[in-house]
Amino acid sequence: MHLRRNSLLSLVAAIAVVLSACVTGAQAQEAVAAVQVVAEDGAPLPARVQLIWPGDPYPDIQVFFTDSHGLCPLTGARTGQADLQVNHGPAWSIERLQVSVDPAKGRKRLVTLKRLYDLHAHGYYQGDCHMHSTSSDGRQKPAEVSSHCRCEGLDFAFLTDHESVAGHDEYKTQAAPDFLPLGGQEVTTKQGHILALGVTEVVSPDVSNGADDMRRIFRQIREQNALSVVAHPCVPTMSYVHWDVEDYDAVEILNGSAPPYMGLFDLVQARLKWHALLNEGKRVPVIGNSDNHDNYNSFALDALRDPQGAVKRDRRLGILWNLPNRDEIIVPWGTKGLFLGTYRTCLKLDDLSQAGVLAAIKAGCGFVTNGPIILATVNGTDPGSEISGQTAHIQFDAICNRGLERVTVVVDGKPAETVDLDGTEALGQELTVDISEAHWLTVECYGTWPDFATTNAWYVGQTEQ
Repeated sequence: MHLRRNSLLSLVAAIAVVLSACVTGAQAQEAVAAVQVVAEDGAPLPARVQLIWPGDPYPDIQVFFTDSHGLCPLTGARTGQADLQVNHGPAWSIERLQVSVDPAKGRKRLVTLKRLYDLHAHGYYQGDCHMHSTSSDGRQKPAEVSSHCRCEGLDFAFLTDHESVAGHDEYKTQAAPDFLPLGGQEVTTKQGHILALGVTEVVSPDVSNGADDMRRIFRQIREQNALSVVAHPCVPTMSYVHWDVEDYDAVEILNGSAPPYMGLFDLVQARLKWHALLNEGKRVPVIGNSDNHDNYNSFALDALRDPQGAVKRDRRLGILWNLPNRDEIIVPWGTKGLFLGTYRTCLKLDDLSQAGVLAAIKAGCGFVTNGPIILATVNGTDPGSEISGQTAHIQFDAICNRGLERVTVVVDGKPAETVDLDGTEALGQELTVDISEAHWLTVECYGTWPDFATTNAWYVGQTEQ
């Protein structure tokens, strides 16, 4: 009797398991019409939502943003099977799901993101200091740019339209406890572009008097208690030509319009130019920015959807698309995307205010990234500091939500020590390098291509300024 009862119970349990699996499977295939993004504690989280559709030869991607409460209706999305991807910046996990999309008949899907690293707990805040809106040549209105900055996990950001401060008031209406919108201008001269961070009045881009006008531009920015940053100084047609005029406060070494390093890209990005300036004995703080003109990443997505048409519309893509290894180099870059905060600058701040941000930029106290987080100290000091002695003791935390490859210490422009990494985090790692004959060092972090980050420099001894 007991055997029969146990057999019956086992049969009932087995049927229950099968039914449960069927229900779970049905729920997994239930069509999605909207996404609700939350943190692990259930708090709403603004985020970027992407639908990645299979394509030949490259995937097609639709980009959406949640509102301030983490809700994202998939209005205008295609119907069918797609990969859903949700992002909230480098300090958070990237959630990836296979879903069935039906904007008309589907239901809301809850997506939870995990915080991978608490930058605020270490005194660091993320910002983008170079963005555009419809006040100049951007595609989104200032308020939309500001709103989407929160979705990308930015703590602060400067709106820097060309020769315009008209969008500042609208842009700043989106201020929130977790986001500080700041005003600026891109001074667009024929001899280089200058970011004027913090200006409230337009600075003239006239450089008919050459170096004298460039000095005047820096002076007028300084008179507004603002900061001067040389933007994308190595990009053809926009290169900075007055390196003998050193009145700038910082240099933008990485700009979102190109991958970060390797061959051709080191010619248009300014990482190696920065190293050259450091080798000349100059102390040059650096930042990295998106130079965003379209929150929806149209530049890269157009290249993936219609390579030949994109090349005809923008000759810059012709150079990239004709690279012999474009599928390994350009396609991952285009798929990753160029969004607000790609690149971004992470600064160690005493307080999140305009004055605090400008002071940290000028001090070089932070790192530049398009993905990896690299927090490092050298002999117990933060980036931008002067160190001394024969040996540099480096402690670092490295993490990347797309995977890490290595961390490299660069001394006077050359790799001095490398730690190979396999995974998403390396916390509390230590290195020691000889600096007996060194002048400066930085710490670089490499993730899955094209993920890259670099700290500002530490200066060894009494480097000539």
